[in-house]
Amino acid sequence: MKHRQEEDDLYRKFSKHREEENRRIRDEIQDEWERELERLTNRFQQEIQIKKRRPESEIGALTLRHQQERADLEKNMTLRRDKKKESLTRKMLEHERAATAALVEKQSHEMMELIQERRSEYMAESSLYLDGEEAPPYPARAPPPQPPLVSKFHIYTDPAEFTEVDKIAISVAQEDQKTFTDLVRQLVGRCATDVEKARTIFRWITVKNLNNIQFDDNLRGDSPLGLLRGIKHGTESYHVLFKRLCSYAGLHCVVIKGYSKSAGYQPGVRFEDNRFRNSWNAVFVAGAWRFVQCNWGARHLVNAKDAPKPGNRGKSDSLRYEYDDHYFLTDPREFIYEFYPLQPDWQLLKTPITLHDFEELPFVRSLFFRYGLYFSDPNTKAVMYTDSTGAATMRIAMPAHMQSSLIFHYNLNQWSAT
Repeated sequence: MKHRQEEDDLYRKFSKHREEENRRIRDEIQDEWERELERLTNRFQQEIQIKKRRPESEIGALTLRHQQERADLEKNMTLRRDKKKESLTRKMLEHERAATAALVEKQSHEMMELIQERRSEYMAESSLYLDGEEAPPYPARAPPPQPPLVSKFHIYTDPAEFTEVDKIAISVAQEDQKTFTDLVRQLVGRCATDVEKARTIFRWITVKNLNNIQFDDNLRGDSPLGLLRGIKHGTESYHVLFKRLCSYAGLHCVVIKGYSKSAGYQPGVRFEDNRFRNSWNAVFVAGAWRFVQCNWGARHLVNAKDAPKPGNRGKSDSLRYEYDDHYFLTDPREFIYEFYPLQPDWQLLKTPITLHDFEELPFVRSLFFRYGLYFSDPNTKAVMYTDSTGAATMRIAMPAHMQSSLIFHYNLNQWSAT
């Protein structure tokens, strides 16, 4: 409840600041409009005085021109106002996202401290032992970033292993919760391991499909979807929400910032500006830091022919919910093909690579790894050059058991050199 009050106060500040800034822009534009209109009117009156003895047609033409200039001025002022509001909204949103992330960071730290304190008391009172030895406790402090000692394959080999856990997440997603505490208790209350806890949170976010969720503008802060008001207002990302829920579940989680080969990327593009900036998570489970990308994991396919119109709930059955398991506990050696953190330690690689190396890595997506494919030549680059005959060779290797199961297709596109 303390956390909720802090969040309420923060959103009240956001709302007040937005109102003040919108009022300021409105007043500035109004003042500017009045000055320009006065200037335009004075000029018109001067011209009328000069031409008052001229034919009526000249005065009529002058009046029409004045009316057109006034209409153009009003149009231009409206455009300027809209551009100013758009620029201001973008700046305010950046500030609000930073403030929200800072608050979640503080609250996550407080929650982890509280949970660790209760966990220590419980362990001491229960004298829990495993095979005569004390079980290794979950770390009280977030460990520094280190490459995991084992791959994802050693944690689980098939998503079907989480069938029961996933059912819990899907079921909880259909219900209403009034607080994050209620939500997390329902998600992780029956989980046996920290991996299962992270899994239920990941699956809840992917099932919720937060990109397309419909919000009622009249919702109060204490209503079920009021929990997700940060998503609604654009101040909270999937990654901040995942971190928040993990902390309530007693899991160390960080938000990592960097570059990604996301929509619009083409091989050969240099990461020189903010176009391809992105964020993702690392969560400490199974004794190591593991990558989670909720946004990319939440793939929701809709049959375009039967896609529901906004507000039309009758077509909801046409939605086909799918998620991409690749982005849950992704191995660093695969994750680096799509994501490059600003802090080299968070590559979680034994030998970190440079940004230039990342730019030159082949452009592959999750399906490439789902089928166990890999490049037999470690020097394969994103951009390949032809020989004197115009030919280029690319070698892709696959596991023996997949050789009779895959069919390859390719497209050739012509690009003009610029």
